[in-house]
Amino acid sequence: MPQKFGKLRQLIYSNGNGGFSVMDNLFGVYLVFFFLPPKESGLSELIDNQTLFFGLTAMGLIIIFGRIIDSIADPIIANWSDNSRSKMGRRKFFVVTGAVPLAITAVLLFFPPESGVSILNALYVAIILGLYFFFYTYFMTPYL
Repeated sequence: MPQKFGKLRQLIYSNGNGGFSVMDNLFGVYLVFFFLPPKESGLSELIDNQTLFFGLTAMGLIIIFGRIIDSIADPIIANWSDNSRSKMGRRKFFVVTGAVPLAITAVLLFFPPESGVSILNALYVAIILGLYFFFYTYFMTPYL
């Protein structure tokens, strides 16, 4: 006889998505605010906000680059996970080995090399965001 999936279980089960939502919004909201804060915040910009081409800014291109890395990594990691023969199991290996690199890249996103507007900051955040999305996929795709 199947167990009843009551309200408490539903609440506990659905709370697992909270952490993933925070991580997904990390780049979408907080990263943009950090590198391109509004003038009234009193914080200085770290990446130039000028339009480069086709209406895109450097930050827009950086986010597109990160999402391209994400879209390329998704099927690769999914296939790798499906064919994994780890002693920990097909999925747990990725969660265990991906947690630390994901956390490190998430933190590194907020430590740019320059304290003002710089092309180095743009290159840095593009590379780290690419790594962040790779490790996000590495950690999340087998779980999902």
